[in-house]
Amino acid sequence: PEVASVIEFKGAATINMVNGGDTTTGILANSAGSLITGSQRVRVNNTTTASGTSLYGIRAASGGAVDFSGPTTVILAGGDSYSAAVLSSSVGTVVLTGATIDANSGNGRAFYASGQNSVLTGNAAQYNVIGNILSSSDGAIDLSMTNGSTFTGQSLFGATPGTTNLTISGANSIWNMTGDSTLTYLTLDGATLKYSDTSGSPMVPKTLTVTGNYTGNNGTLVLNSVLGDDSSLTDKLVVNGDTAGHTNV
Repeated sequence: PEVASVIEFKGAATINMVNGGDTTTGILANSAGSLITGSQRVRVNNTTTASGTSLYGIRAASGGAVDFSGPTTVILAGGDSYSAAVLSSSVGTVVLTGATIDANSGNGRAFYASGQNSVLTGNAAQYNVIGNILSSSDGAIDLSMTNGSTFTGQSLFGATPGTTNLTISGANSIWNMTGDSTLTYLTLDGATLKYSDTSGSPMVPKTLTVTGNYTGNNGTLVLNSVLGDDSSLTDKLVVNGDTAGHTNV
């Protein structure tokens, strides 16, 4: 029978991947029972100059697991839009506690969970994220961002949706929403959700859809709108479930 491997990063670690080809992955747990852990800072740099190349920073698949309790940095450069800084698929599990993510300057996926029982968890900590969040095919993302966090990108569902729960806390935390977004549960705990400036002509409004519940604890929404009548273009927040708390607009 296949024997699962266990790898522990006991100190700070940096992994550099350069022009490794399509689907090159910095850290991969890819079999049932395989486990990669780390308690110190872990950094993955994955770079390519080849076109049409998908890059991955951290990936757990086929029942493998990655669990980092220290801060994590993943930088992708040059990959295509299918690249993912952190990916959980095929019953893989990823747990992070604080991270800096740059998914090809926002052109790739920062966090991606795909497949039933594929879970990507961001424990309560500071996160600085450039790139989109995508959950599909019953994959689940649960991210809790504490004060000083930033998220620049969209939250998206696949054709078969997953679950994305996002909690953003602290007066110094902000989500710069760059396009239409959808997620399951959203909590703004003193944080700001800013719809990206569309100061062009004509305005292109953006919509955030929360399929479950929205909670505002003195959070702030910054929307763009054209002054006029009731038919004027405007950004929107659509909540299909329940709402609670207080939100400044």
